[in-house]
Amino acid sequence: MTFHRYIGGLLNVGLLLTTSLWMHDGYAIDVHSINTKGELTCAHGVAILGDIRAGDTEKFRKAINSYPRTPENAKCVTGRPVVHLDSTGGDVQEAIKLGRFIRANGMSTGVYPIHLVTKGGELDIDSSKDGECLSSCVFVLAGGLSRSVPDSGAIVGIHRPYFTEVQGSPSTADIKASRDKFNKEIREYLEEVDINPALLDDMLSVSPEKIRILTKPELERYRLSVDDANFNESDVAKTARMWNLTSAEYRKRDRNAHAKCDSNKSGEGTYCYQAYIVGISVQDIKLRYQRASSVCNQADKEAVQACRREVIVLGK
Repeated sequence: MTFHRYIGGLLNVGLLLTTSLWMHDGYAIDVHSINTKGELTCAHGVAILGDIRAGDTEKFRKAINSYPRTPENAKCVTGRPVVHLDSTGGDVQEAIKLGRFIRANGMSTGVYPIHLVTKGGELDIDSSKDGECLSSCVFVLAGGLSRSVPDSGAIVGIHRPYFTEVQGSPSTADIKASRDKFNKEIREYLEEVDINPALLDDMLSVSPEKIRILTKPELERYRLSVDDANFNESDVAKTARMWNLTSAEYRKRDRNAHAKCDSNKSGEGTYCYQAYIVGISVQDIKLRYQRASSVCNQADKEAVQACRREVIVLGK
């Protein structure tokens, strides 16, 4: 017996199209800088489009491994990949397998307010639709170490997993035994990736013919729009060290910096944020960036990063 997806949902999701794009077996690989906290980070993104089918995890692995390493994208492929989801769902077991692959390879996942489509083998944007991750796509979203679903323009929907085909004439008891076994596997996976197992209970309450769109509070309660707690502790510790702070002090400054700088209308939100984290003025952080641009020109990438940290964060 195979659990599969409800076909009647919508399709969507997105990514930031910037430098280089490459299509491989239905997967779109896009390279772009991710500067959520300025110029110190860089990552590449991967878009998963359409139905999730048996064998997709292996295709996805090949797409990742065979991505062309050109001089244009080499500066970004060392970062943690972000998987942008654009799917109505599909094979539940394969979705869980994909989620585990994403987790094992340190990737993040997200649903974004851009609908991606392929036209003539190339990626395009349909801005008339919101981004969506429906049905078993939710299990792929769950696999990310960091999971993002914006407040608007991105939709996540659930319903009960079900059999697309049942061979023979199993009794109701046989069906129950099979469903119980598979639901146990789903629950174990959700706990494995730090998702509230109550998600499965609510899935089971929605018939396959329907889709229940999750609200922002529900996404947060299931932990589908937040970081894995274990990853968050590790990531915050690493980021705090980069800023020469303790984890507790970094969390405090990060919270206050967002409150102070997120509404900045002058286009200097990034400088505002970093100045607040470092504990200096916006003017001083700009001067440090100017100095870093002039002195951090080593050939080795790690040496450049170390130099920029010394100049921007430590003020050397």
